[in-house]
Amino acid sequence: MRIISSSFICKPLENGMEDIIQCQRNLQEIHLQSQRKLSDLELKMDNANVNNEAQLHQLKREMTNSKCRIRSSQSNFMR
Repeated sequence: MRIISSSFICKPLENGMEDIIQCQRNLQEIHLQSQRKLSDLELKMDNANVNNEAQLHQLKREMTNSKCRIRSSQSNFMR
């Protein structure tokens, strides 16, 4: 009977464990990348909302100023 060395038997198992560990690392990295992308998108949305709010406030100020000018010119016209 031929004896197979223990290193030969363990080698495929070692590679198998390394493959499993590498797969776990890859999955963790993919998860972290996805989380980063999600965080980036959320930040972009927040920034867009802030910019839109600022633009909206600016437009409201311009409308208020225009209304004041119109009222002022109407009152001057009525005199």
